[in-house]
Amino acid sequence: MTLKNGKPTIWVYDQEESQRHSERLSILRQMGFDIHIASDYASFVSATTSLRPSTIIVDTLKDTSQTEMILKDIAMNAELSSARSVLNLTMNSENLKRVAMSANVRDIIAWNIETPDWISRIQYATAPKPLDLTTLLCGVNINQPAVIRVPARLVWINQTHIRIECRGNQKVGNILSLSGPIAEAWGVDHISLTVESVHKDKLLFRFSQAIVARWRIPPPAMNQALSSIASLANQFREARIRIFLAVSKPELRRIAIDAISPERHEINVALTKSSLASELSFFSPDVVIFDDRVIGNLKDEEIIQIFQRTPTDIPLLVIGSNFNIEHVKNILIGRPVFAENNASPGTFANLVSKYNIVQHLHDSIVASQVSQIMADHPWSIAELEVTARLLQINPKNGILSLPFSVGTFALVRLDSPLFKKSIGQDVYIKITNIAESQFAIKNPQYTHTAEFIVSDLDQLQRKKVAETLLATISEYYQKYFNSSKNLVIEGTPEKTAESKPEINSELLPEILPVVGADTESKSNSQEKQPDSEYAVNIDLKRHIDPVIVKALIVFALAGAVMIYIVYAASQVNEDTYKDHGKEYTELFKRMKDPEYSKQNPSQRGQELKKSKEQKNEPKTDTPEPRDETEPQRPAINSDGENPPQ
Repeated sequence: MTLKNGKPTIWVYDQEESQRHSERLSILRQMGFDIHIASDYASFVSATTSLRPSTIIVDTLKDTSQTEMILKDIAMNAELSSARSVLNLTMNSENLKRVAMSANVRDIIAWNIETPDWISRIQYATAPKPLDLTTLLCGVNINQPAVIRVPARLVWINQTHIRIECRGNQKVGNILSLSGPIAEAWGVDHISLTVESVHKDKLLFRFSQAIVARWRIPPPAMNQALSSIASLANQFREARIRIFLAVSKPELRRIAIDAISPERHEINVALTKSSLASELSFFSPDVVIFDDRVIGNLKDEEIIQIFQRTPTDIPLLVIGSNFNIEHVKNILIGRPVFAENNASPGTFANLVSKYNIVQHLHDSIVASQVSQIMADHPWSIAELEVTARLLQINPKNGILSLPFSVGTFALVRLDSPLFKKSIGQDVYIKITNIAESQFAIKNPQYTHTAEFIVSDLDQLQRKKVAETLLATISEYYQKYFNSSKNLVIEGTPEKTAESKPEINSELLPEILPVVGADTESKSNSQEKQPDSEYAVNIDLKRHIDPVIVKALIVFALAGAVMIYIVYAASQVNEDTYKDHGKEYTELFKRMKDPEYSKQNPSQRGQELKKSKEQKNEPKTDTPEPRDETEPQRPAINSDGENPPQ
């Protein structure tokens, strides 16, 4: 049964509906997803004209070009930019995954995973508020170099600078590398960037910030770069007017979007009533358009709050007659407010000239000095490369150390030697939590720690990763155990520390198993499939080398011996400390005697020898009386040192 007021959802998949599609479709509908089916790009466009979806699930269709068109439409269509989108990998495609990441989809999910796992990932990706996504699997600590590639969109460029919208918390002075179609067009692997300013406004692609950076490439490629920038300037030199559209009537919204030229304008369609203020601040429009239904449903204090961070010279145009324009003008004192009773395509097409809308310059760069990069231009899509350290990993999730925050819920590409070795490709990961690192003092380069889930791996790929981790652990312990035979031992001076075999510290500088276990419920474990990743845990003993068992036995015995030594040392007779204290006290008394200083070293030695012989004589049964005035030995603190007097 579909719940009332469910999430309007479009699911695009091929006509041949599998049993798995039917099963998962039924589950989602029971959870409240109001699902409409589309089978190709044409039916998807038709569905979006009659429905403004909150969720879009896109399968990798047999005709991959259709899937790519849908993903690009989601990124560029103003009405669809608010939807929470997911790429469902019914078949693997590296190109589609990169397009999806640049389109800012919420997640990339492999189709061939267990149904409960797939459903929980869909819930997590499409939820309006953050949910808890816990994966309690055994992990492996691994300190390994890695690179993450963060999605970015290029806005404009000139001979020295470039504006990029991206995720993260960039700071002035950061050094970055840019890759993508623009670097390929210039014949270089990457473009070096130095961040000169950071902006939280004038954002087009719903990223958290924009940077203006000075770009650099090797001199031999400079002529090609400058030539391509000049060619781009001839096509798109004029800065575009930015229009913010908050219209609740679907037919009016479609008229406005169709009539406004994308070559001359940037359009941002409001998501929800509650987010109007923040969206206006981020988008920084040159004109705001409401319909009378939206303005009529707002209280006076809400209208003031929505426009409080928008400059007063930005005009407001209200479409419709069911509102009091004079009342709105009194609320928004000093702001131009206009009204259009009947909206037609011509109203929006002639908007700029009729109301004298001007483009507000930004970035301290004059608009005529830059070349605009349209959203559908190949150069628009790019990636920022960031160095990282892979700290912990299992087939489902892991932990990264990063030089800055890339933002929670970010979808990024991870380049790691471990995944290259196991499955031969990069993986896509989704950041689930990020915080300042507690290890930043030891390594100031990496200031943040991020938890993530591995997004795009199917059951078979997860199993390969698990087997690689098991083999790596076995290999590491075998090398560690063999190296213990070459340690310097008393009586074998011919062996030196240099004879110890070295482990490839760059590949695996530190790798240890984390104590933990799979905590899936018994009901789930009874239903697991033959190709499940849990099968790897069942066959764990089969993958462990016998050397590991020997090494663990040696470590256990050594630990027992150390415990016994510590215990025995703690039981030393207290009289030993008393006797030594008494001996040293007597020695100090003699040293203070003026006659003692006159003795030569031989006399002192004879006296010390005589004192020791007397000490070693058999003691009688009658104890000697204790000198109550004798100073006592100070107590020893927990660090093994005498406390300060």
